[in-house]
Amino acid sequence: MRIFHHLYGWKWYNKKHVINVTFQIQKYYKDLFLSAVKKNDFFQKLLKKMESYCIIKNVISI
Repeated sequence: MRIFHHLYGWKWYNKKHVINVTFQIQKYYKDLFLSAVKKNDFFQKLLKKMESYCIIKNVISI
């Protein structure tokens, strides 16, 4: 998760099973991020889990 923290401004607060995530994805890292997600099952599951909390809406569309 340190990679996310350094590259994407990852902020993770897990309180009462609620996950708030702030992505500050620079345009330079967009393709790298998307390709990593597509190739990594862990990231895919993590994104799906966060989507279930209605937190990620514009990450893929950035």
